[in-house]
Amino acid sequence: MIGPAPVGRRQAEVNLMALTIQDLIDIAQFQLFQDRLNEIYSFPSAIIDNDGHILTATAWQDVCTKFHRRNPECEKECIKSDQYIASHLHEANPAVSYRCPHGLIDNATPIIIEGVHYGNFFTGQFFLKPPDLNFFKAQAIRYGFDEEAYIEAVKKVPIWTQEQLNSYLFFIRGLIEVIAGIGLKNLKDIEMRKRMQESEEQYRTILQTAMDGIWRMDLQGRLLEVNEAYCRMSGYSAQELLAMHVSDLEAVETPDETTAHIRRVMAQGENRFESRHRRKDGTIFDVDVSAQYQTIDGGRLVVFLRDITERKRVEEEKAKLQNQLLQSQKMESVGRLAGGVAHDFNNMLGVILGHAELAMDKVDPDHPLYNDLQEIRKAAERSSDLTRQLLAFARKQTITPKVLDLNETVAGMLKMLQRLIGEDIQLAWLPGVNLWPVRMDPSQVDQILINLSVNARDAIAGVGKVTIETENVRLDEAYCADHAGFVPGEYLLLAVSDDGCGMDRESQDKIFEPFFTTKGAGKGTGLGLATCYGIVKQNNGFINVYSEPDRGTTFRIYLPRHIGKAEQIRKEGPQEPAIRGRETVLVVEDEEALLELGKIMLEKQGYRVLTAGTPGEAIRLAEEHSGEIHLLMTDVVMPEINGRELARKMLSLYPNLKRLFMSGYTADVIAHHGVLDAGVHFLQKPFSRKDLAAKVREALDQA
Repeated sequence: MIGPAPVGRRQAEVNLMALTIQDLIDIAQFQLFQDRLNEIYSFPSAIIDNDGHILTATAWQDVCTKFHRRNPECEKECIKSDQYIASHLHEANPAVSYRCPHGLIDNATPIIIEGVHYGNFFTGQFFLKPPDLNFFKAQAIRYGFDEEAYIEAVKKVPIWTQEQLNSYLFFIRGLIEVIAGIGLKNLKDIEMRKRMQESEEQYRTILQTAMDGIWRMDLQGRLLEVNEAYCRMSGYSAQELLAMHVSDLEAVETPDETTAHIRRVMAQGENRFESRHRRKDGTIFDVDVSAQYQTIDGGRLVVFLRDITERKRVEEEKAKLQNQLLQSQKMESVGRLAGGVAHDFNNMLGVILGHAELAMDKVDPDHPLYNDLQEIRKAAERSSDLTRQLLAFARKQTITPKVLDLNETVAGMLKMLQRLIGEDIQLAWLPGVNLWPVRMDPSQVDQILINLSVNARDAIAGVGKVTIETENVRLDEAYCADHAGFVPGEYLLLAVSDDGCGMDRESQDKIFEPFFTTKGAGKGTGLGLATCYGIVKQNNGFINVYSEPDRGTTFRIYLPRHIGKAEQIRKEGPQEPAIRGRETVLVVEDEEALLELGKIMLEKQGYRVLTAGTPGEAIRLAEEHSGEIHLLMTDVVMPEINGRELARKMLSLYPNLKRLFMSGYTADVIAHHGVLDAGVHFLQKPFSRKDLAAKVREALDQA
């Protein structure tokens, strides 16, 4: 969310609504956060809007507030600093930094929400090296400051190393992303409410300005009199209408049903209902009908008709917006559930899986107990897959995107997919020509193809055909207007079709919901298509389904085009036995059973293992340890501080320390929106001994 603000539809909407950063984030909450941040870092900070209003401020330095800014001549140099920062914000990466003429450093990081610059996060003042006190004594004389008080204020200014500053700015960048994320959510909520309010206003305007049509008709349904309003509604002239029967205009009721309806009005005296009429040009429009029976002239009906076609459309649009809002809230709820469950659940699965493997080492493969242990291990692995699928749906799985040639990636999967769907089903591969690159995790492409192929196989349930195809497509405004949530642009289309049993409309509406399945009990988890949906959304793409009962189904996935060349993806060959090691590994894990299990596994591989149940214990152990520690293997989500912060503290003790993070759910500590930070070594829980050994070696052997 850091960078120059693009000009586009979103910016125009926000400017129109005249929103400020105060509208999008809780200023008091961030003031409290900055105060606490200062207690840890002893570092001044502020959030300032585009008009220069200071919204939050923490620990500003006395040297500026009590001296530099109070002297008119001295303040001119301060203003130069302010102007420099303001004019160079577009160069921020992630911040723009400036050393003012008084020798202090200031930083400013722009706050960008959905492409709009709302303000800046200021950090400063500070020094990057011990100050030259003679310089400041000279300044005290030059500007007439009390030298002793001025030098005392200078000494209070924090001194940071460049490494500390870089680390702090990295943290601030993450904080800005949090601010931007909160602001974006609130912005979307505001926009959604505004759109719904506009729909309501449009609905009321239509009702207030609509003109009613009027009929008089006899008891046989012949029109005796019509007004001009209904002539405009229907497209017929009054003369044409007076030669017609009501059933000539009805698009819903049959002539017999119309006759029965007239009798009902006669019996009740009046009736109000909705129906549909056919215009002269053949088009259909919705009408609200109010009929009254009059006894004059042997009996007549007076009918008032209101064209409610637009009202119906607005109601449908309102319902669609409401459904989108509910779907968004449901996704958030599932995401929170997935994150909370995944961390603890994967820890327990890790204990089960690890001890099952250790027990299998102690039992002869011919012993009956060996098969029982093997089933325990398989069940743990299947449970782990379910957790991963739930995280994928919630767009919270940890991924490592690469620039791919989608044709090459799919082609590498064909043999495995053919085995998966069976020999009775033909697999057709229709690759597009000159396909654009796409950026996503290759394993996610595998997940999509496997889930869609299994779904197709089960839909065919015998002999049939599955077709996979790719092509470059451009989605225009007209197409996106007919497909809710789609955005115009250039995309890679990945389509998977089958000639199986197909689905009705009701099933299609629910097909991407987690745990929804049309399969029998025990034949599906209901997470396969939900997983595909989550993966596509995590990669900023779109997915839709077209299906007809007994005619088959087609899933179309649109992935954003990536500008750049595809990377060469090395296919993993048969894994060699894990290489043993002799290095010292510090394992930090707050789940005691998993901590002990990791120790046993690593010691079996030849490593010397130190263990700690909390970050604080790990730091104390590292400070007291007399030898080298080669690798820190730490859980990501822990009490006290998270794994990344622990690693930062440990690096101050062991500068060459390698790091391996492990978790069942990273909570965006080492990944942003599920995308791993560059250079981070990560081990997904639960893990097998082979996975553990391979990841430990990979981390240790990194250059």
